[in-house]
Amino acid sequence: MERFLSLPFYLCAIGLIFSCQTVSSDQQNSERVKEAGPSPDQLIVVSVEEWSDFQGVLQAFERNDQGRWEEAFDAFPIVIGKNGLALGIHQLKGNQALKREGDLKTPAGMFSIGSAFGYAPKPLPGINLSYHPVTAQTMCIEDTASQFYNQILEEDEVQADWSSTDRMLRKDNLYEWGFFLNHNSPDAVPQAGSCIFFHIWRGADRGTAGCTAMSPENMIKLLEWIDPQKHPVVIQAPRSEALFFPSIPTVDSLANSSLDLIRMGGFFQDSNRPVNQSGR
Repeated sequence: MERFLSLPFYLCAIGLIFSCQTVSSDQQNSERVKEAGPSPDQLIVVSVEEWSDFQGVLQAFERNDQGRWEEAFDAFPIVIGKNGLALGIHQLKGNQALKREGDLKTPAGMFSIGSAFGYAPKPLPGINLSYHPVTAQTMCIEDTASQFYNQILEEDEVQADWSSTDRMLRKDNLYEWGFFLNHNSPDAVPQAGSCIFFHIWRGADRGTAGCTAMSPENMIKLLEWIDPQKHPVVIQAPRSEALFFPSIPTVDSLANSSLDLIRMGGFFQDSNRPVNQSGR
């Protein structure tokens, strides 16, 4: 039976808050919170059992009018990189290996969301993210020596300086719908990983090259739920990390606390840097 854990676990497990059991005075922490980015009102949680697993689940949470976190819809299955997870760049460092180009691992951590993309000339009516229509010229650059590393672009609009690229108009339709995850973006660091998407899967038993993938209907459902005005973030983490956090508060106690702990995630990554909403 699939095991699910509460929302606060994911925040603790990847070091997004200073402590889940001891928090100093609200006045002291409120000064720190002011430095973080906008508080998210939507949260996408991708989890697998262990760091090396590629099959897992996706849960979506949204803050209601009373400030309480609620599950937006039933969890559904996903697959990640064939070799599991590795710590994404700008995340709190631990004992795990960092994400590297070509390692077939999905970055673990907390990330903002970039542009949606798809094969249709225009997005579906329910998609509110900025949208990049995929054509025969659309590619994401994987060459670490390129000035366009980890960017989605149109081949006929720039002077090519790459030898390795991910052409996005595919016969298998993996990129018919999806979105760009803001990992190693903007100001991409060479070799830290590129072209990390949420997209359609080959199947529930097929891992990816580092992206997070799901069924076509679930990909569309997720895209139509995401509201950029609610500052959505993605957390990707292994459930096995719960072993290090034996005492975890409930979702309600987190949502109702006078200090919004989620915003403290900004201290462990470059969350105040502008995100690449266009994927370019």
